[in-house]
Amino acid sequence: GRVVRPTIGISIVDDRVVKALEQQLGRKLEGCLVGAVVPNSPADKAGIQATQMMGDGSIQMGDLVTEINGEQVRQAEDLISAVEEKSDGDVVTLRVLRNSDPRRVEYHKITLTLRDKL
Repeated sequence: GRVVRPTIGISIVDDRVVKALEQQLGRKLEGCLVGAVVPNSPADKAGIQATQMMGDGSIQMGDLVTEINGEQVRQAEDLISAVEEKSDGDVVTLRVLRNSDPRRVEYHKITLTLRDKL
C-alpha cells in the first residue's frame, strides 16, 4: 500500500523567488511564504492567506509561516517534515506573520487532513 501523508493544504513559494522578494523588500523572510491555499483545505478554513500577483503586477505578500508547534520554520523542508510526522486529524499551531509583516503575528490552529481528501 502507499503512504498517504497529512497536509495543511498550502503550497510554498520557491526559495529562489523568496530571495528575489527579500531583495525588493530589503529584509529577510525567515520562514515559509505561502504561495497558494487549497480551497476548503484546513489552511483555507483557518484563514491562511496566500501571496497574490495583483493586476498592476505588484505582489500582495501572503502569510509567512515562522513556527509549527513552537518549532522554528526556516525553509519548506522544516514545515513539510513537521506536518508529515503527524496523523490525519492532528491539530498543529502555526505562527504566521500576516502579509509577511513582522508586526502582525498571528497563531492559527489547523487540523490536518489527508491529501486524498482535498
